[in-house]
Amino acid sequence: MSKYKDTKIKVIACGLKYFNPSRFRSKMILEFSTPFEVDSKLVEEYQKDKRSACGKFLSHTEKKLRSVTFTAPNYRELKNIYLARRLYIPSSEIGNYSQEEINELYKRFFKGYQEMRKRPEVENLMEEVYEYGRDLKSLGVKDSKIYEIEFNTLDLLKKSVISLFKMMMSLIFVFPGLVTLLPMYVINRILAEKERRKALKKSSVKVFGADVLGSTRILYSFILYPLTCTFFTTSLFILQRMYSSLSLYDCCANCFWFLVFYPIYNYICVRSLDGVTDNWNNLFVRVYCLFSKDTMDVIREKREHISKKVHEVIDTFGPMVIENFNQTKLLKDSKQKSKGKKDKEKDSEVTSDSSFYQLMEQVDFDDAFNSLEELGL
Repeated sequence: MSKYKDTKIKVIACGLKYFNPSRFRSKMILEFSTPFEVDSKLVEEYQKDKRSACGKFLSHTEKKLRSVTFTAPNYRELKNIYLARRLYIPSSEIGNYSQEEINELYKRFFKGYQEMRKRPEVENLMEEVYEYGRDLKSLGVKDSKIYEIEFNTLDLLKKSVISLFKMMMSLIFVFPGLVTLLPMYVINRILAEKERRKALKKSSVKVFGADVLGSTRILYSFILYPLTCTFFTTSLFILQRMYSSLSLYDCCANCFWFLVFYPIYNYICVRSLDGVTDNWNNLFVRVYCLFSKDTMDVIREKREHISKKVHEVIDTFGPMVIENFNQTKLLKDSKQKSKGKKDKEKDSEVTSDSSFYQLMEQVDFDDAFNSLEELGL
């Protein structure tokens, strides 16, 4: 920017949260801030004192990073906050909000919880949210699935059979690939565990050594996977030469194509494993609903009760934490929305009418008619 002064650079601060960093393809959450531009004054200062300008820029960036890096005292409270946010926004309306608005809701939830978590109302609410999440976990049901399942016996049977069929087809396709990768997985796990124990003995700071576990698994995978591909390719070549009448050229060609498509097949297997998991979860929930409809009704009622309580607590303590809470509130009930829509339409009508009358008052009709006479009209 000091060289090209017309150039404007925008920076977006991102915060990452890993729930299980040492596990392959584990879930993570990405929070991002609104873009901010590099101040032109810092560019001018950079030309005079680079160290001072860089320090100020890093300090400002650190503040932005902290604003999107949400922390909680423990993992249980972190999960409760995210579950409370899901209870706050109805599932039917989640698509009406942009990712920026959802991100802003997370910020407000964490800010409000950090300041009000010692209040008895908040403590009782979070305890109920925790119990609700524990009930969902014990049933093997996700919160998003609570209202998706209709209690029609024939429909549930039909969908259960479809889920079972999809799961079996995916499993048939995935199983051979996973079996071939099993030795690599076992060896990788054993070696990574040894490295983790070594790191724990050498360090007095590490508690579990999850960072060592994750990094060593990645490093060993880079070594073990090529060896696995080489092993199966060599085995295929030997088997062809021993038990087939193919020529050397054909054997080499088959091994070449195997070496090309085997990694692709492994990748598809890993991705298809998600389909097996999803179909299994759907099958479990639907079969469970066939035999325990009353339990699901109780869970639904409990969810509605906690959701109302979340709204009440937020409406009570929100103005204490967030300035202009009612004006900047992202979630409004249907009555407020309809009323706001009508008011907006009414305001637009008034605005259009008033602008029309203002325009009429500004026009000098005598001059207008004189101009028309000059034109011969």
